[in-house]
Amino acid sequence: MMLQQLLALLLAPGALAQPPPPGPGPPPQQGTPSPAPAAATSICARDGSDYSYQETVSGNTRTIVFNGCPNHPWYQLNPNYPIRQSTTYNVPAYPKFVGTSTSSSTGSANIDLSAMGGGVGVLFNGALLFSPYGGPNYGTVTSFTKSATYAEGNTFDQCGCHGSSTTAVSYHCHVPPPCLLKQLGQAASSGTTSGAHSPQVGWATDGFPVYGPHGPGGVMMQTCTVTGGTYGTDVCTDDCGGYYRNDGSIDQYVYRYYMQGTYNDGTCCNNPGCPSPGAAYHPHTPVCYRGCCPTGASCQSGIPSCGNTAVDGYRTGFTPAVPTINQLSVGSGLPQNTGGCACGSTTTASCSDQAWASSTINTLAQQTCPSPLPSPSPSPSPSPLQSPTPPSPSIAPSPTPSPVSSATTSFDCARYTAQCVDTSVTPQYADCAATVAANPSGMTCRIEHLGRITDGDSATQTQHCPHAQETATGPCASENPLASSSPSPTPAPLQSPTPLPSPVSSTPSFDCARYTAQCVDTSVTPQYADCAATVAANPSGMTCRIEHLGLITDGDSASQTQHCPHAQETATGPCASENPLASAVTSPTPSPLQSPAPSPLLSPSPMLCSEAATYYMESKCCGQPAKMLSSGVTCLAHRRAYQSSNCCSNPAGQFAVSR
Repeated sequence: MMLQQLLALLLAPGALAQPPPPGPGPPPQQGTPSPAPAAATSICARDGSDYSYQETVSGNTRTIVFNGCPNHPWYQLNPNYPIRQSTTYNVPAYPKFVGTSTSSSTGSANIDLSAMGGGVGVLFNGALLFSPYGGPNYGTVTSFTKSATYAEGNTFDQCGCHGSSTTAVSYHCHVPPPCLLKQLGQAASSGTTSGAHSPQVGWATDGFPVYGPHGPGGVMMQTCTVTGGTYGTDVCTDDCGGYYRNDGSIDQYVYRYYMQGTYNDGTCCNNPGCPSPGAAYHPHTPVCYRGCCPTGASCQSGIPSCGNTAVDGYRTGFTPAVPTINQLSVGSGLPQNTGGCACGSTTTASCSDQAWASSTINTLAQQTCPSPLPSPSPSPSPSPLQSPTPPSPSIAPSPTPSPVSSATTSFDCARYTAQCVDTSVTPQYADCAATVAANPSGMTCRIEHLGRITDGDSATQTQHCPHAQETATGPCASENPLASSSPSPTPAPLQSPTPLPSPVSSTPSFDCARYTAQCVDTSVTPQYADCAATVAANPSGMTCRIEHLGLITDGDSASQTQHCPHAQETATGPCASENPLASAVTSPTPSPLQSPAPSPLLSPSPMLCSEAATYYMESKCCGQPAKMLSSGVTCLAHRRAYQSSNCCSNPAGQFAVSR
């Protein structure tokens, strides 16, 4: 087994604390970090009954505690589903605005969301608000055909949302949420002027409100670029998807965002959700933000501190409060929304009012309603590869799988070889048939992912082969290690010619110099205030950061952009669960994990590198670095010695170890 894949991470989003404000202004408050989300996760009930949402305002910060479960029915049209896990978002209660009332281009915005995955806001129905970015498969959002709606609209359920993970909170919306709009009193007049402004549906992470698709006078909001209108004069949004108006006719803010586009009446039973907005209403969710993090407020990572040009984003006399909409206060969450079409009543049907890249519906992911999906693996260490960006961008919809795999009940070795090995995506099993025989019920996840590969399609091969290989990644890592296929002491992964990506990813301490070279010098993320002292103060609290730092390929901007945010001092995505790090100590004494002293495991008694790896696996070292082995050393010391012996590149080499 590749040793750098043996340690995994707990996934959860988090928040960043800011210092208190000096002088006059909104009520000062010492920023406090969000409480770490609970580690326990489970799949949300399909009828909305697991929903939990609480919103409070204290000083300069609005705090939202939710569990990622929607308050309405949901349906699965991609491989992912809503996960229940307590999560906290902090947003400014007194938002600041960057720009002018006539600045409409994305270039004048303060925060670019065109390549930012993960939550950029929270909706009152318990779903996350995602930007139009659909992940690295589609690239930076420059037009509708680069958006998540275009690429994934055929996976949005009857309430307009979908999941992007099987282990972390990720149920989110890229388009107006019809079930929520219906509950909050929105008249069903999609695509036409309704006469009424849409209700507020949630909060952006920069503190400004988010509304449904109808603006002043009930106009279906579109960018001025599309309508040809004049921003600041006509009723149309800037290119971010926001609208400046400071007359108190909408709310007490000077700026707000709109979820733009067509939607159904909130009771529709068609899956995927139909109608679905196209290019005329792009962007359907904000593609950039004009806010910042004011002094004294706690903000989510990704919201930069306000500069000197920021002005108050609210009107004179403004006092932040928890909204009441359609006579429903969101302070303790909305009632369960029973008006949405129940999972068991939905109909899988094509949609004529859409502009998706593909109208093919992924039937493999669908489950019989109302039976719940199986609970996630109880493994305490899900793989960090499961979540590329905190919580992570939407996973691309899989093309219709081959009927060969969908019907099989056992792992198909020949298919794996043809789709994964012959294409050089992943290595061969040491003895596939014997491994399958030794694991009659332990390869379910691998079978599922092998079945999602479309014959000859490199995109689905690249996406799913790593989860089907002998040392599986992502969601299938919970099945590692597979039972031995034979009494041979030589494990398959070490027989593979595929080299380990980098010894850095297996290092037990955070490498400050590597972080500076890969993340700071490239201007991707900022430097730690005192990196060495922070590492010393957190000897076991930077596991996720270490893993993501190790996944960066030297000089590769794509991997730097993907992983540096998870390795920075205030980490995002899966590593936010480690926030806040313990205060850096002033003592220069390095952490024991940084000690360059040779491992006590080394001794004149030799063994093969392959035997050493087998010994590591049979000792059940995975995820237990402090476990004491029968040889008298810890799993961590054994792994260090294995690396120092250059075993990674030479499985047949000698390994000096005392047994």
